[in-house]
Amino acid sequence: MHPARRWPLVLLVALGVGHAVGGLARAQDAGTCEPPVDVGPIEVTPADGASSAPLDGVVRVRYSPGFFTPGAPPTQTITLTGPSGTIAGRVTAVGDDTLYFAPLAPLAANTSYTGAASGGVFAFTFGFRTGTAADTAPPAFGDPRDASGFRIDAAAADPSCSPAGSRRIGLTFPSAFDGASPATSLEYWVYVTRGEGLDAPRLVARLRDFGAELTTAGFVVGPELGSGPLCVSVVAVDGLDRATEWPEPVCFDPQMGVGFVGLCAASMPGRPTRGHGGAPWGVSLLGLASLLRRRRPRPA
Repeated sequence: MHPARRWPLVLLVALGVGHAVGGLARAQDAGTCEPPVDVGPIEVTPADGASSAPLDGVVRVRYSPGFFTPGAPPTQTITLTGPSGTIAGRVTAVGDDTLYFAPLAPLAANTSYTGAASGGVFAFTFGFRTGTAADTAPPAFGDPRDASGFRIDAAAADPSCSPAGSRRIGLTFPSAFDGASPATSLEYWVYVTRGEGLDAPRLVARLRDFGAELTTAGFVVGPELGSGPLCVSVVAVDGLDRATEWPEPVCFDPQMGVGFVGLCAASMPGRPTRGHGGAPWGVSLLGLASLLRRRRPRPA
């Protein structure tokens, strides 16, 4: 077993979003017996039908894994339309599966917008309504062990879908809060940070917040990770790609049916102090800050 480590997952998400997402989707597909998703757009932020979207928000469309060639200009685009017509903005691809649209000026308050993303097998359209404020802070995301409802369930994975010895993990935790954005604009990225033979955090699940007090993420780990103690951490990401990580990873034995054990606190030397995960991280690391800086003030 490698010594437990404390990686800065917030920075990891920022620097490796495109690469990590591709690996994530493949990890989610592994051992689920579910058919692959259609090639093209599969998810949008703000979510379709969202209300109270921030005025300074960007539109983020996630495509199926490997859709884009990293570094190559995308031929696909995102269009956004408001009451006065098409909204001017800049489109940027990040990694191999994510397309961003950054309006050149803040959106109008209490206004409905519709949009579309090209490149799909089927038409991909969406709509949302703005609120009255900009989003000025990352999500609030506390230690899950401080709240009721937190639990970890572990069971044998379906042997017809996964290698023998794989474990299916269910992780239920209190949802994050982002006051200036709709809950459905939040995403959760689940990482395994400690496990047998693990040299770097492994992204094992990515899911959308649906506005409930508790969120449950399910994922499968192979026999190499399922045979010994695991540590996991979750990063909450808002619609402006600002992230907050759990203050500490949570560790457990995947061979147990239910429950968790506090392995990390006793075996993770050299960790940063609690709460570092709450620090905001800039979308400039993703090449998006230049888009946001070029926004012009809305004409009077």
